[in-house]
Amino acid sequence: LAQTCATANDACLAACTPAQSCTTSPVPVCNGYAPCAILNSGEPSLDCAGTPPQCDQCVQYIECVPCAEFMLCDTPPNPPCATIPPICSSSKCSNVPPACNDCIPFIECFLSPSMAPPPPPSPPPHPPPPPSPPGPYCVPGDPCWPSASVWAKLNRTIGGRVFALSTLLAYEACLASPLPPSAVDASDAGHGICPPNPLCLFEECLFENLPNDMYERWGKWDLPAYSAEVHTIEEVQDVVRFANKHKVALSIKSTGHNYAGSSAMKGTLLLWMRNYKKYGEIGEFTDSCGTQVPATISGGGGQPWGELYKAANDDGRYMVVGGGSANVGCCGGWLMGGGLSAFARSKGMGVDNVLQFELVLASGDVVTADACSNTDLFWALRGGGGGSFGVVTKVIYKLHPVFQTTVASLDTYYPPRGNDEATSLQEFYDEGYLHVLNSWMDLYLEAVPDLDPRWGGHNFDFASPTFLLYFVGSAEEAWLNFLIRVREWIDSLGDLAERYGIYLTVGEGASYSSLRSPAGPEYCETQKPGDYGYTACQRFGEAQDVNYPSWSWTTGTTILVPRRFFQDKEGAKRALQYMVFPLKDGGGSYLLGGVMADVAADATAVNPAYRTAATVIIFGSYPGTEVSKILFPESAPCFNHDSKPSWHGSTPAEWQKVYWGAQLERLNRIKDTYDPARRFNSFQGIGFTSMPDTTGLGAPGCGAFTKVYTEAAVAYAGNDTLVFGACTAGQTCQCEAANGIASRRSLLFAPVLEEGPVGWLEAGCEIYDETRCVPDE
Repeated sequence: LAQTCATANDACLAACTPAQSCTTSPVPVCNGYAPCAILNSGEPSLDCAGTPPQCDQCVQYIECVPCAEFMLCDTPPNPPCATIPPICSSSKCSNVPPACNDCIPFIECFLSPSMAPPPPPSPPPHPPPPPSPPGPYCVPGDPCWPSASVWAKLNRTIGGRVFALSTLLAYEACLASPLPPSAVDASDAGHGICPPNPLCLFEECLFENLPNDMYERWGKWDLPAYSAEVHTIEEVQDVVRFANKHKVALSIKSTGHNYAGSSAMKGTLLLWMRNYKKYGEIGEFTDSCGTQVPATISGGGGQPWGELYKAANDDGRYMVVGGGSANVGCCGGWLMGGGLSAFARSKGMGVDNVLQFELVLASGDVVTADACSNTDLFWALRGGGGGSFGVVTKVIYKLHPVFQTTVASLDTYYPPRGNDEATSLQEFYDEGYLHVLNSWMDLYLEAVPDLDPRWGGHNFDFASPTFLLYFVGSAEEAWLNFLIRVREWIDSLGDLAERYGIYLTVGEGASYSSLRSPAGPEYCETQKPGDYGYTACQRFGEAQDVNYPSWSWTTGTTILVPRRFFQDKEGAKRALQYMVFPLKDGGGSYLLGGVMADVAADATAVNPAYRTAATVIIFGSYPGTEVSKILFPESAPCFNHDSKPSWHGSTPAEWQKVYWGAQLERLNRIKDTYDPARRFNSFQGIGFTSMPDTTGLGAPGCGAFTKVYTEAAVAYAGNDTLVFGACTAGQTCQCEAANGIASRRSLLFAPVLEEGPVGWLEAGCEIYDETRCVPDE
């Protein structure tokens, strides 16, 4: 609140706002200076030279501004507008001409005491308005949250594809036993709320930091309240405009292949792109600059890479730079987080290969962004994170002529199980495996920084002799270029290689697509409904990295390792040994460098550390993260593979600075320009606003849930009684359809995470029914 001078008169006080302060009466001006006005910059006040004492005694954070610096607001009784530093902001004055409001930037126009208008008459008594919802959004349980009939209207608008989600009923598809066979199946289930990693039921995919009793976790689940399955760009616009009208936050999900659970958020309306219009056309393209590109491919907002790989493979002339997993979205978080791939070192990152975006803004308008249109958006979308700036509906990528490719896989099948109680290297692993790891680290440190840029790939792990690498060229070239050194290292191990199952496998193909595995008709013919690769094979003709949904499928944090780390080989080896043995943490991931380093640091929105990095290290523990900060203080996490923002800072402002570094200020300005109301709210993203825990269901009504034992659940399953519901003792939840005909009551026994014969029993009304609590008969 503004502080006012003790002797200010009533008229002056009446004109005060929280952004200004009245000067000491009876001095309306300070010897030609305007009254002192509070600034919000947080900087100490500057004394105004030549002003009377009353002016210099103004409270801290105020400043007297000479009349010469004013823009006059017509004529008295309107005083001038005082100019202020751009960091300050102001609301507009209510009783001044337009010229005053046009002062940019400006403080409130304020009246001197002698000119103050009489106070307005007191309004008649009336009931106080309902309390405003916390934060900028309406959330379940708020008076402003849309009613069942309002949601039903949106449902009709987009063809009956709006679903209530924030109940155990909805999540049952994700907790089914067994879990969905692959991430492809999980992405299809639950109307968009099932993540490939079931742990992402919770923010940051953290399971261990919440109470063991899932009943106590109710409201802490990071699940949207509703989802809208959109198929066309017009439906996307309808959903965005609905969210604007009702102040509902929007989260956006393509395929959900995200380690931090950023594609869904509690209390939001999920814009689910999985079944959005498909593309995959190959042809020439001309951008808004007039630049012609002879070979491009288009991708839809929810389309997985497997479909684009299949389109390019069927064409036979080209390859496209994309994600390793067939189920990763081509045009969502993978791309907007940077887009790492097996060919980033030879063909560039995803953000270096995209030519144009089509997207729906927070206003509901459709725009394109490329090198000459909406260039600020084009920059932000290439590395500024998904789900923050708009709903991307279509992307144009450049294609590369197809090339001969060699794949090399190094595997260690029988590593000894480490001693978790070990306090020294010798206790952690046996002597033979210690020799294997130490010699492997030597090869790793020599190879990574100077590897030919035609090599690329991932799982190049210093903590275990493994990698999956691709080479742009023939197998003969690949052997001469690097693999001969790996073969010599394996031979040097003697019997230890056989003891620990260390094998190098090399294959050659006419294209990258031909080497993706498991793939091809022979594998896919073995898959039947319910098998791991069945759904992927039906859609993509392959099933590479479509992942088993698993309660352990997650990562911790990551670090982009700069090339300078490899200059001191002995020091680097000691650091790696510390990570592997005492910490028992750290592992290799994507190889970086090559042509990635040829792109200017500010050309895209990714952290500049990407352009100077040689590889990525993944940590599963917080201590490992702290070690990375000591080793690489100038570096940053690998955004798309990092799942624990809170390990990088205690507030979003802190961890966003770690993620984007020097790019953050510009990204925030672009967010303010295109989404000032923060309609798009993505955890881990630009402009993220934490959503409150909600105890109510997303769907209005008196649902109920309780933890029960299996025997009790079976008994209740044939009973219409609601247990521990929202109604008070002696009342029952009654469901009534809009036409007055009673609707059936849903009752479900759903399996959950706890061991033993424990489950959940939940009951509720149909999602668009009107519900009420009535006395028991």
